[in-house]
Amino acid sequence: MAQSSIEWTEMTWNPTTGCDKISAGCKYCYAEVMARRLQAMGVEKYKDGFELRLHEDALQIPYTWKSSKVVFVNSMSDLFHKDVPLSFIQKVFKVMNENPQHTFQVLTKRADILLKYDKHLNWSHNIWMGVSVENEKVKSRIDFLRQTHAKVKFLSCEPLIGPLPKMNLEKIDWVIVGGESGRKPRPMDVDWVLDIQDQCEKKGVAFFFKQWGGTNKKKTGRVLNGKTFDKTPAEDIEEIDFDEKDIPIKDKSMSKENLYFIALIPKRELREKINAFKNDFAIRFNSSKALKVYPHITLKAPFKCRSTAHGELIQWFSELHIRQKQFTIPLKNFGAFHNKNNPVVFVNPTVTKELQFMQKEIIASFSSLFPGDIHPVDVEFKPHITVAYRDLEPEMFSKAWEEYRHKSFNAEFEVDAFYLLQHDTIKWNIIATYNLSLDFQQKQKSATLS
Repeated sequence: MAQSSIEWTEMTWNPTTGCDKISAGCKYCYAEVMARRLQAMGVEKYKDGFELRLHEDALQIPYTWKSSKVVFVNSMSDLFHKDVPLSFIQKVFKVMNENPQHTFQVLTKRADILLKYDKHLNWSHNIWMGVSVENEKVKSRIDFLRQTHAKVKFLSCEPLIGPLPKMNLEKIDWVIVGGESGRKPRPMDVDWVLDIQDQCEKKGVAFFFKQWGGTNKKKTGRVLNGKTFDKTPAEDIEEIDFDEKDIPIKDKSMSKENLYFIALIPKRELREKINAFKNDFAIRFNSSKALKVYPHITLKAPFKCRSTAHGELIQWFSELHIRQKQFTIPLKNFGAFHNKNNPVVFVNPTVTKELQFMQKEIIASFSSLFPGDIHPVDVEFKPHITVAYRDLEPEMFSKAWEEYRHKSFNAEFEVDAFYLLQHDTIKWNIIATYNLSLDFQQKQKSATLS
């Protein structure tokens, strides 16, 4: 484990070290230079220089971290190197699966092997998977990545040594761009950077500009057109808030410290459709608060638990046995809560038997662990996806509702997972994911066999 100066992460963790060159981006590999330097310094882990080595002892390190981390996995290697056995990769994934409080960023140039192993790996929410794309010759890596089951997918266009026009950014969440640094850096054209930035903006993909590079990267800096660009896919999660409707009146003043809730979150395409209605309320009805709310359906209202019970809560969530396979919720038109001072307008989900059953199962299981935190809204389940609330003045609500009560909207909310979220006093963070199976009976069988 080591603290990192890499701008898009916090620290590094290397369960493997060593690699070999496979494409032009590898020419001046910083990890190779660093490994040889550490070897010369007598560091045991690098006694074999940049030869590929597996480090079983490193697998225990993430369990020792006391606070949540953002971790670059294998900054000194490639987890999907052809000589790293699938069994070892699965061990690394098991560590990441069992530490949902941390975000693990995995980056590879061997996207073909990544896709080959994809179905054998457990892609929990906290594993961000990326591929290096340094020029047009390796754009195919994006297509391999897109086919994986990683929850967050990103591109590292560093060192950017050629233009990357017309990238297919479908299902890509994040793009990092950076110039090469070192003694003999290859130059990066500003137009290449601006083109990638433009592609990201058009597709709604988070753009992170890391550095211009060069022989003195501190001097050249990381300012692009007078600004720094630090977006990450985490920003989407940070915008999650909860509806006032979800919290009983007696609890509305409660601190957000040690605060949790459980929710369904739609996929990006549907989120964008719902956000279009939020924008409409912001522009025409002077109600913009909902733009800070990530579209969701609350399954368990916000609740507090003592900090010492955090591990118990995570364990409960990971061991849930919900007898429900994946399903679809039809969304049809709009509804409203006609509260006198705080009216709410929402997309109206159809209350399917699958949704009702799953929510009741969650609440029943939760009540056995924290019986004092069952709220009336947990029992009287009223699913909704908010598009305007809090700052929606009664007069504006009347005007908006006169229109939206007749407005047509039809979509399908595909439910393949639900999420446990925790508030860190500033923002909401997903800390655990429960994946529904395609076939519940198959999931039962798998659970029995394991």
